[in-house]
Amino acid sequence: MVYYKLLFSCETKNVDAISTGGANYEWHISLVCSSCQTEINEIYFRGDDQVDVVNSRGQCNFQMKCKTCAKMINISLEKFPDTVNVQEISKDIQIALFDCRGAEPKTWNFQGLTVITPNGTVFNDADLTDTWVEYDEKAAEEVLVDKFKAYFQKTK
Repeated sequence: MVYYKLLFSCETKNVDAISTGGANYEWHISLVCSSCQTEINEIYFRGDDQVDVVNSRGQCNFQMKCKTCAKMINISLEKFPDTVNVQEISKDIQIALFDCRGAEPKTWNFQGLTVITPNGTVFNDADLTDTWVEYDEKAAEEVLVDKFKAYFQKTK
């Protein structure tokens, strides 16, 4: 088994937490086939998806066959927190752990995240690919997420 941690960090202002929203969050990931090195553009799956693994009794969250070499690729989301507190965000922290068989994850398209302010205001579907700024009317202050970066790290 080969595991990959998904780590991220960012700078924030007036943000208490960032959330995926739980098991129904749709993970958008690009891959590279482990056998033929073919780049596989963005695939997506949810943490609550269950697919029977071909020629096995197990299940995974996502399965496909590489279009170039026909090798089977299976991905399972092993664990992730629903919400990451802002105190932890300034350093690289793990937001998910994937069991990837037959492929290596390369990038995560971090769309559809939820930003939560200290007074409980919730901003859904935040696009953090660039500087994200909103205005919290309850608190009468700017809410900011900047320099969001994410990467995969191979682990055992």
